[in-house]
Amino acid sequence: MHWADKIARDIAKKSGDKDTYIIEGGIAPSARKHIGSFREIVTGFFVKRALEEMGKKARFIYSWDSFDRLKNVSASIPEEKRKALKEYIGVPQGLIPDPFGCHESYARHFEEFVENEAKKIGVLPEFIYEDKEYMSCRYWKLIMKVIQERERIRKIMNKYRSEPLPENWWPVRVYCEKCKNGDYTEIINYDGETNIEYKCNRCGHTGVMDFSKVGMVKPTWRVDWAMRWYYYNVDFEPSGKDHMVAGSSYDTSSEIVREIFGREPPLAIMYEFVGKKGEKGKMSASKGNIVTATEVLRIYPPEVIKYFFAGTKPSKLFVIPFDEEVLKVYEDFYQCERIYFGVEEVSERDREHWKRVYELSMNEIPDKIPAQIPFSFISLISQLFDEDKNFEKIIDLLRKTGHVNEISEYDEKRIKTLIKKSRNWVNDYAPEKYRIIVQEKIPDEIKNKISESQRKALLKLRDELGKEWTSEEIQNKVYEIGKESGNVREFFQNLYTLLIGKKSGPRAGQFILAIGKEKVMKILGQLR
Repeated sequence: MHWADKIARDIAKKSGDKDTYIIEGGIAPSARKHIGSFREIVTGFFVKRALEEMGKKARFIYSWDSFDRLKNVSASIPEEKRKALKEYIGVPQGLIPDPFGCHESYARHFEEFVENEAKKIGVLPEFIYEDKEYMSCRYWKLIMKVIQERERIRKIMNKYRSEPLPENWWPVRVYCEKCKNGDYTEIINYDGETNIEYKCNRCGHTGVMDFSKVGMVKPTWRVDWAMRWYYYNVDFEPSGKDHMVAGSSYDTSSEIVREIFGREPPLAIMYEFVGKKGEKGKMSASKGNIVTATEVLRIYPPEVIKYFFAGTKPSKLFVIPFDEEVLKVYEDFYQCERIYFGVEEVSERDREHWKRVYELSMNEIPDKIPAQIPFSFISLISQLFDEDKNFEKIIDLLRKTGHVNEISEYDEKRIKTLIKKSRNWVNDYAPEKYRIIVQEKIPDEIKNKISESQRKALLKLRDELGKEWTSEEIQNKVYEIGKESGNVREFFQNLYTLLIGKKSGPRAGQFILAIGKEKVMKILGQLR
């Protein structure tokens, strides 16, 4: 059973028969989010889908914790914006002006990035904006309960702390109605119902706030988490391991939701971090060392990104490569696809597993197995052809090289997408050996280094290319002439040096067809 199906089964067993099962996730929109943040979104999305395929109704809500105060300014934000933002530390993120000037708030600026990325990947939850929810006073009754139960909550919190909270501790934060800051407010009095008297030691404002009408009061994090589990009747929430270790926020919030709200906490699983291959440590927006989903989407299409997540249990760390291993990732995905369509035989157990991985990875499953062009070859094509102007030439080449036969609409879309992804990879990440520049004129110093026997062999190849050959026939002919030259290795090195200025390159038969036989003949003809 795939991990998403197992979790769905466990949710139904724990929560019993319900009209709708609720899956929750969430994060503060304090900066650009890295690809690791998507583990919570993708996990929730897969589990929702698994529940629905069990015949259950499910809802996946993702809370933007935009009513959290700004704690610090991320290193990922440009320096010229950071100074102004420091003035807003302590203010709810949804109430801070957008320093970039393009959105209604600081929070919305970063929320939209993730929402657009989620849409492109195909994992859309139902987004909830907590600054709007709090300021509409949606939770006021529960906030009142939290304040009334503050002593019991304090005792629960103290179980998980090395130093106890003081007796005058409050389980809520009041944001000043004048300056909006919550770091300097002090609660003076509470009437036992909905009125809190407070003062702000930053701007000097004092007042009495009726939080049933003015939504500027928010419970502290662990209390807030428990309160919203109760309010939304949450059945499942995946969480990062920093929230799930013994004695951390999940344990604290679980006891609060039981003891204060009379509800069992949701089923929870711990998910591991996602990293970038070659970089150590956890990605962190605050440190500025992040890889965003947008960057990953430049190299991988949505189905391959979801394949990373679907093919790895949430409790297992995985890294996303941008180096030469990209080629292996694509081949692994193609293998998963071949297994799904029954083209590649594996054990029954593996077949069922990889079929499910493929189903979860795909936004659209084609009717038949699509074209599977090796990423190394598609990266060559991307350097030689403009797919918008020469797509028919590309398809003709792929037919001649044996990569495709009949082309479906799905194939066309995939090939165009892969050309763009491979071009980005070549330009930004690929090792030098994958970068191709075809030489128009052979430098004299290169021609002078070629022996007479090798020159004759290369000219013989030039003449043979005038015939109609398939890529495999060209490959065989190149090897045959190279063998006749007396040194096959030297012949191949000379051929690639003449064409691209390097001693090695892509498979010769395919490469010659990709460049164009006439062009190769013209280059080799300069040896006469």
